[in-house]
Amino acid sequence: MDNTPSNAGTKQLGALPAASPARLAEVTVRQWGEGLARTWHDGDWLAAPARVGARIAALIGASPDEVIAADTVSINIYKLLAAVLDAQPQRRVILTEVGNFPTDLYIAQGLVAHRPGVSLRIIPAETIAAEADAASIVLLSHVDYRSGACHDLPGLTAALHAKGAAVVWDLSHSVGAVEIDLAAAGAQLAVGCGYKYLNGGPGAPAFLYVARGLQPALRSPLAGWMGHAAPFDFPENYAPAAGIARFLCGTPPILGLTALEVGVAISAEAGMATIARKSQALCETFIALVEQRCAGAGHNHTPDGGGAGQPYQPAPPRRRAAAKGPADARRDLRFPLPQCAALRLRAALQQLCRCVARGGGAANRADGTRLVD
Repeated sequence: MDNTPSNAGTKQLGALPAASPARLAEVTVRQWGEGLARTWHDGDWLAAPARVGARIAALIGASPDEVIAADTVSINIYKLLAAVLDAQPQRRVILTEVGNFPTDLYIAQGLVAHRPGVSLRIIPAETIAAEADAASIVLLSHVDYRSGACHDLPGLTAALHAKGAAVVWDLSHSVGAVEIDLAAAGAQLAVGCGYKYLNGGPGAPAFLYVARGLQPALRSPLAGWMGHAAPFDFPENYAPAAGIARFLCGTPPILGLTALEVGVAISAEAGMATIARKSQALCETFIALVEQRCAGAGHNHTPDGGGAGQPYQPAPPRRRAAAKGPADARRDLRFPLPQCAALRLRAALQQLCRCVARGGGAANRADGTRLVD
């Protein structure tokens, strides 16, 4: 096992859905090859961002008209942060947590560099709620990209809103893997990627969520033609489209949206409750295997009653001795175990068994029953 701390965020790419190659071939050969530009209308290409966004909305507890599939996570973070700063000038501080995903930090750093009077504070996650106030925009990742630790999205959203802060959630490492209900949580702003647990393929489009009631007050800082109220009238002056469409910018990437739609459809068919349950079972199986096969190696795990988000930290002896305290242990010993929602869950379980139980023989629970068939 590689003892080097792993950047799981750069290694996570969803599986290739069986239906994706044929669907991409259909769009490429028939719609593009035969239909050419007519397919923008005849093939409903122009509706793809809203259509795919509506499918994603069903996975995250949002209404269909609150999510649009477009651009990248980085671009969408910029759009939302800048839109809030423009619409709510009392907000002068972007708060985010130590260890947040790098692109979230970079976008915030780049934004404040061009916004006089706006600052960025990167502080420990446990102090965010206490430090936030009515001048704050808080940027948080729902699930930690290294450990799989999961924020209490409803509780933290409520606490931050009670302090008057705006909150932008990055769902890139949770959408398609854990259950999310943005409406029930009172969340108003979020982004997420399509290439991880939504199985949209490398470079898949991202998505952006804005609660319906907030949409009229926000205006995208990237005033591209697809976000115009009447893009095909080709007016010289920009007028934002109504609703979530105002956050579109350039021409939709049709091949990327096609692949993403296939992946999202699979998650919708399976249901997030089922996927989350299987994900938890996969994590529990891994932990059981490590505890059975690697007894005495040392680990730090706090069971959480079946919920997501507790890091599991096997500690190899030579590194365990190097840890000086909780901070060192968190930095040096964490073993990345993000909540997994692979399509081939059975194969994933079998692979875990092979990785942990290399000595041969069946992997069993303490009571003698088999962990996998």
